[in-house]
Amino acid sequence: MEYLQQLIQLRQQIRQLEDKMKAVQELAVMEALDLLQQQQTSTQGKPNKMALDNSEARVIVAFKTRFVPDRDDTQLSRLADDLNLKRSQLMEKKRSQLQSITLEEQKLQEQLNQLNAKRDKLLNPKSLKLLKIRYEQRRQELSYQEPQLRIQLKE
Repeated sequence: MEYLQQLIQLRQQIRQLEDKMKAVQELAVMEALDLLQQQQTSTQGKPNKMALDNSEARVIVAFKTRFVPDRDDTQLSRLADDLNLKRSQLMEKKRSQLQSITLEEQKLQEQLNQLNAKRDKLLNPKSLKLLKIRYEQRRQELSYQEPQLRIQLKE
């Protein structure tokens, strides 16, 4: 029980550290942005994304584009509704053409399946199939169960 308890304690410490990291993350981003702004002022506006570079770490500020959900903006929501309506109208208007395209796709898919079957037949003679079977049997014979622990921490 000694090692299990130690493992549980380590997992709890990791969770606590992750929580602490989340709490500090926003403040660290603000600090990094301040450092970048100070650096740009001192270097005549030359763009730099490295906020910190020392013996412990290099901190680079990266920007990721985030989009506002449609439901959070009425204009965006209306535009999304208009798009969906227009798409539905087009699909209704072009129904017969779309159906013929779908039928053609199905025919082509059948032809592709037949060609794949021919290729598989050429590439998988009985001797190869027998080797594959022997390979899988031997692989199964050599397989083993490796114990692993899954720990679920309780709040």
